[in-house]
Amino acid sequence: MQNQEMAQKIRKYKGQHVEEIEIETSHDDQTLLFFPPVDEVKFIDGVRRARKGFQRKREIGDIDGVSPIYYDNYIDSLDAIDKHVEFVCSEQGHKAFKILFNFGVIIEELEDDKNGQEIITYKFRLPREDTAQTHLQKNIQSNNDIEEYKQYIRAEIIEMQNFNLDNTKLRYVAIYSMMIKVFKLQKTVVGTSMQELIQKHWQGHRQILYRNNGEYNLCYIETIAKALHPDTDEKRYKPESIISLARDYLVEVLDLPFKAKSREMTKYLKTFEGLDYWKYSQIITPKLLVNQNIYFYDEDSKTYYQGQKIIHIENDILQTNEQPEIPTVDILIVQASNLQHAFAIANKEALTGLKFCPFCQVKGFDIRSSNYSRDYERHVVKCEQRGGMLVKTIKLDQIQKPYVPHIVQNKTFAYLLAHGREQEFKPMQYYITYDLETVEKIVNKSFGKSSHQISELVPVSVASTIKNKSGVKTIYYDLLNGDNFINQWLKQVFNEAVIVQQDNQYRTMIGVIDKAMQYNVDVPVIGFNSSMFDFSLIFKNLQCADWQIKSYIGSSGVAKQIVVQHKKLDVKLKFIDILTYYVPITLKEFVKTFNQKIESQKEVFPYEYINTDNYKEILKQQEPFPTEAFNSTLKNTQMRQEDYYVYVNDAKQFKTRWEYLFMSMAAYANATKYARAYKDFKQSVIVRGVRQMLEERHNRQRQRIRL
Repeated sequence: MQNQEMAQKIRKYKGQHVEEIEIETSHDDQTLLFFPPVDEVKFIDGVRRARKGFQRKREIGDIDGVSPIYYDNYIDSLDAIDKHVEFVCSEQGHKAFKILFNFGVIIEELEDDKNGQEIITYKFRLPREDTAQTHLQKNIQSNNDIEEYKQYIRAEIIEMQNFNLDNTKLRYVAIYSMMIKVFKLQKTVVGTSMQELIQKHWQGHRQILYRNNGEYNLCYIETIAKALHPDTDEKRYKPESIISLARDYLVEVLDLPFKAKSREMTKYLKTFEGLDYWKYSQIITPKLLVNQNIYFYDEDSKTYYQGQKIIHIENDILQTNEQPEIPTVDILIVQASNLQHAFAIANKEALTGLKFCPFCQVKGFDIRSSNYSRDYERHVVKCEQRGGMLVKTIKLDQIQKPYVPHIVQNKTFAYLLAHGREQEFKPMQYYITYDLETVEKIVNKSFGKSSHQISELVPVSVASTIKNKSGVKTIYYDLLNGDNFINQWLKQVFNEAVIVQQDNQYRTMIGVIDKAMQYNVDVPVIGFNSSMFDFSLIFKNLQCADWQIKSYIGSSGVAKQIVVQHKKLDVKLKFIDILTYYVPITLKEFVKTFNQKIESQKEVFPYEYINTDNYKEILKQQEPFPTEAFNSTLKNTQMRQEDYYVYVNDAKQFKTRWEYLFMSMAAYANATKYARAYKDFKQSVIVRGVRQMLEERHNRQRQRIRL
């Protein structure tokens, strides 16, 4: 049975899944990766340094062989973790034991160099035994315990992933190894053949402890029977009655195939050594529906203390705070060597010297304390009002403060409000948008027996629309600009962002920037449905010698927001997906929410017809694409003849297919996505700019041919 803390953690992350990211690495460098590394080369180097000098699997045993440690230096999936847990459990020969684990992890960290510039470094943390105590231990006695502990391990991994969402300086990127420590539980039989030990604790506590009188080793189960059937004024139980009840309980707990009063039972009890407390204390609670408070004796301080609390929790009760009415018994277990004896406690307050709350039965107060009366009465009053339930409370500040996050979290509005100028508050007016077009790269890779990757998408062009005080401007880059055209585009976007940032500033009555205004907002670079697609294509380009990622919000598979800072220019780009702030909607529907009169039609393009092997030859041709180029094997569709005629008429306006890609697929589509929704957008300005850019590009191509 799980303890409460472990059960709460499993419930907390129920329904969430561990993210497993795949990157192209050699077999020896694979890890359980749940966050995409910013620098894959440095990351792989960190993995190799972490695994260097260690065997793939090893076992370290202590002197007495009670607490061996098992290491697996090659963890690359959840399946590898499960197999390591199962291997360790099988090595114990189906005996009861306690298990504890720890991970070896790769950590991505942002550090400052001597010049104050931030750099990405990758460190590793070994799965050390001394740090394993941050995870919970569990007694393993059955296959159900093993499965529950696997669930707990997954909950711990999800918690590590969620830590990445809130921390921007340090992230757990991957798990590369795992350590499992086993504590072999010695068989501690609770029996009755220890008269000297029994007399030691029973003398002086005759009115507090119940001593069993049976001739067999039934003290533990007799203790349960006596605690469930205490003497009252109306009825007193004879020792023979308690022994009879104990025999009934033992048959139920052990699932014995004979009756409690049969000859077979008497024969069985003659060789019965007693119950293993570590094992059967967990079985008795759900079978007999009884909670147990287990007390022990400390030889050094000569005091009795509560060492364990075993509570029965139904699976359907876990979602609520209400617990069924189940009796609770108080049991004292005293030990000598590997033998134990159990007493039923009639008065736990007299035994421990503590005064317990009559309502919750959990909180105890030392009657010798000078503050005993004050603390006890204060707790009892509150506990009675709560009906004995443990209730979480919120501790408020001593000074009452209004809850106004829209003010205190917005420095600009807070400044304007403080100076009586809140009417000047305005939304951000100027911004940048972007869009990517891709082609397929044929890879034909196999992953295991059933997974096969045919191709992957790579960028072929990128376009941005910049909206500032001067109007609307479009920039465009593609593979004709070189393989690093994404970096060229980002460089120009940063330069344009400087102007956008200046135009968004608050100004005084004479038109100069109000330097007293608390305004330092990142320049938004907006994409449409980019968190699921575009972010992954440009992620590796957001970290280089000139700029770096400052913050990342989202999961490993979906980036909701990425802030990139230029190392020389005083400007930050905030890449966001407009659908993060909007309901799921198509692009056409989104544009119409701003202006119902807009009738935008994105031009067609043969995505499956072009790939990285043939794009140069195909796009430089002048004639229109053939009609079969627009067939889609993924959607199992063909282009209608009337749509093809429309495309042919449009294609006649361009000298090459590259120009058609620029105008109809990148610049026009990107501008249509966002800027046409605003009144000051004039398509004629874009068209004139496009024609000028096409002429300049045509001239550059002629110069290259001449050279």
